[in-house]
Amino acid sequence: MTSSWTKAVAYVNIGLTMLFIQHPAFAATDPFAKASSTAENVKSSIQGITVIVAAAMLAICGLLYMLPIKSLKEAIKKHIGGIIIGIGIVFGAGMIASYVVTWVQ
Repeated sequence: MTSSWTKAVAYVNIGLTMLFIQHPAFAATDPFAKASSTAENVKSSIQGITVIVAAAMLAICGLLYMLPIKSLKEAIKKHIGGIIIGIGIVFGAGMIASYVVTWVQ
């Protein structure tokens, strides 16, 4: 009889222990938190690379524009607009993506 009683008390203790142990709630975490942080990291990386490439392109265009070659100046005038539009698109896309992620949350 004591062994049955001992087993019953042990099972009750185990049950109460399992009841009061704090378990992490998986549904309580924000499902967009990781996606948002990943998107922010990708956006920062792309914008960092864009700043370097844009600065290099603008510096090269500026140096080539100083040369006294008329056809080169005409070519640079054609390309400088595309460079500026590209910079605007990259930074604008990052801002739009941040807005969409914030709006979805």
